[in-house]
Amino acid sequence: VLVERGNGLMLSTEPAAKNAPVAHASPGARYIGALRARDDTDVSQRVDLTVRGRFDALRACAAVATDDTSWTWSGPSVDVWFDRARVDATVGPLQVTGFENDSTWVSSDPTALVGRAGVYGYDAGFKRHGVAATLSNAHVALRALYADATTRSPAATASTAPGVVGDFLGGAAADTSVYATRASFDGSDVFAFEGALQSGGSGAGIVYRREAGANPGVAADLSRNGGGALSDTYATHENRAVSSVWVTRDDIFGATLTGAYGWGSVKAHASGVARDSLAAGSAVDAASATAEVDRTFPVMRTWRGLLEAGAGDPGRLHGSARWDFTRFNVDGLRGASRADVSRVTVSAADSLREVWIALDVRYTRADYGSTPGALAIDWPELNPWLSIWDDYDPAAIVGLAYDRYNVATLTAARTWRRTAARLSASAAFRGVADEIVHTSVRAHVDSNLHGPWYASLDGRTAWYDAASWSSDGAVWSGYVEAGYRRGSVELSAGYGFDPLVFNPVTSEYADIGYTEYLRDVLAGGVDRTRADDIVRSLIAREHSLQGAGVFKVELVVDLR
Repeated sequence: VLVERGNGLMLSTEPAAKNAPVAHASPGARYIGALRARDDTDVSQRVDLTVRGRFDALRACAAVATDDTSWTWSGPSVDVWFDRARVDATVGPLQVTGFENDSTWVSSDPTALVGRAGVYGYDAGFKRHGVAATLSNAHVALRALYADATTRSPAATASTAPGVVGDFLGGAAADTSVYATRASFDGSDVFAFEGALQSGGSGAGIVYRREAGANPGVAADLSRNGGGALSDTYATHENRAVSSVWVTRDDIFGATLTGAYGWGSVKAHASGVARDSLAAGSAVDAASATAEVDRTFPVMRTWRGLLEAGAGDPGRLHGSARWDFTRFNVDGLRGASRADVSRVTVSAADSLREVWIALDVRYTRADYGSTPGALAIDWPELNPWLSIWDDYDPAAIVGLAYDRYNVATLTAARTWRRTAARLSASAAFRGVADEIVHTSVRAHVDSNLHGPWYASLDGRTAWYDAASWSSDGAVWSGYVEAGYRRGSVELSAGYGFDPLVFNPVTSEYADIGYTEYLRDVLAGGVDRTRADDIVRSLIAREHSLQGAGVFKVELVVDLR
């Protein structure tokens, strides 16, 4: 055995202990203290306690998190929760994982029915607990997942607007049906399965995902009852199921071709029923529907087709073109209507003299017709092809106001010995390229100044079309930070709009704060009928960043 002694290697003659203890478990801790001050002072302390272990074919980890917003030891306001955990067991080609709010697997199909979604870049295990299994070899992979949401909806039940009963009584119809939901995936459960085959340059697969318990709601059949209405009221939730089959083939005239076809449905399952007498001005509320019932109502059917061609070396010049078509046939509790949405995406990237450049152009053509206003191609509330969360950026929020719009994004990056710089610019056009309605530019630079000292600069500007939303020119925001990193300690200070927020997937601070801050305009959900008001709220949110002027001090100690 070669061992290091006196800055050299020498042959050890010491006999090894036959029963030497082996460290299977290792604890870890991380402390994060932050102070952000503007008009008010925002302070927080977070402590994560972790333990990891490896036992032959078994691996395990668990983490407990605490958060204190008082930053005092006299009467601290501390929240403690079991943050995440996983146990991985491997038996030959079979791997089984039990998880709590942690990574599982991402489907390999081009429609990405499982995982790869959201601003955090999470996969299927985020905010869920359950079990997943993978059986694979060099050519075949079988994956399965069952999980339940870790969060639960508030006790309040869904109800219709108070004017619904009055509108019915003021009309001439003898009876009618109503339906209302709350946009929520809390408490839902998901089952997913995937089978994939890869041989040479060819591949094929099938993937299935079912979500039950989404969008808790109320359905009612109303009929006249003297001067009021008689209601058969049902407490409901929606079950969504989508499937996709796909094939791919490499080296067809130098390109990789991929095709997929998918189908799915949404149904409302009634778990309770009641008979109510309602007067004008009353709301239809699911709280009264307590008698057990097992009934299913149709809501929607949907189909999807996808074609993609890509060519080139990912390390050099490469590109792809993709066409994605989705049809939504609403035929049930939400009425009768149809929507067709086509999306074409062209992407290219290359390295030119140490500068990496990428261009992405995405054109969307939507014919939503008379479908409900909450149906949007990028929003998961009524689109079953999206799972739980979404990746709704400012350009997509602006695109909500148009049936036809185009978004072009250009990114350039370069790394020197001590400095990394990145520039990204995007423009949203009405139609194919009729008129620019939104542009944004961001520049980011990181530099290691000397030894453990570093500095970073982040600047952004955005412009919105004044004719469409009465915007008064470009808005600006920026952030500068300097700090010290050595070993397990990082101390930093910064000023401006702080773009760093805590990423609940990686349990680290990440640069997603700008998008998350702007997405708050969608806290009440998407509604195409008020798209212009949503964009005006987005512009007001952008303007609030110009005078943010937040001063930040942050200390991170990571002991792993």
